[in-house]
Amino acid sequence: ANVDADGNPIGLYEVPLVIQDRIFENDALETALELFYPPAPWVPEFFGDTMCVNGAVEPFMVVEPRLYRFRVINGCNARFLNLEWKPGSLTGARPAMHVIGSDGGFVPMPFTTPTLVIAPGERYDIVVDFRPLAGETVNLANKSPFPKPVVNPAGPLPRIMQFRVTQPLVAANLPPVSFDPDVTLTTDTPAALPVTLDTTAAVLSRAAA
Repeated sequence: ANVDADGNPIGLYEVPLVIQDRIFENDALETALELFYPPAPWVPEFFGDTMCVNGAVEPFMVVEPRLYRFRVINGCNARFLNLEWKPGSLTGARPAMHVIGSDGGFVPMPFTTPTLVIAPGERYDIVVDFRPLAGETVNLANKSPFPKPVVNPAGPLPRIMQFRVTQPLVAANLPPVSFDPDVTLTTDTPAALPVTLDTTAAVLSRAAA
């Protein structure tokens, strides 16, 4: 499931992260925990006391010391998130976080940021660099307080998940250092098609004249 027809890795280094705050309570037999739901069918807003990622409570992920692409969505009902990387367990280094996309697709110009505010239902596409953190653990946190003018009535809920940079680097899976469009692009790739100035808009304009 993580390779294409030619055996190239896919999905190993592009990971969805659905972040949600939830409340758990004892079940009827008090032998296990289950999700708590407000008794009323409609509530104006909901703030949980436990952070979940992809349905797991404060999970961890084992990664290689390389670049990873995370497709992040704030799945909370009403809680804003302010993503921040904590210092690594040994060197104190923080992985660089590069924003490359949002709800509207790729951003015009990628940018690097130490924190990232995400509203409920909002999505971001980020690239995180774990290369300086080989052998360390690093936590993704929800920073508080929020930068102005963002106002979030929810109480602090700082812990999100942990990344353990202990997986050996698979050099064969690294992307090429350089990109040659003449070699990489094929004739069915839009960027490789010949440029034409006779666009539909120009044709319609001449027809209207």
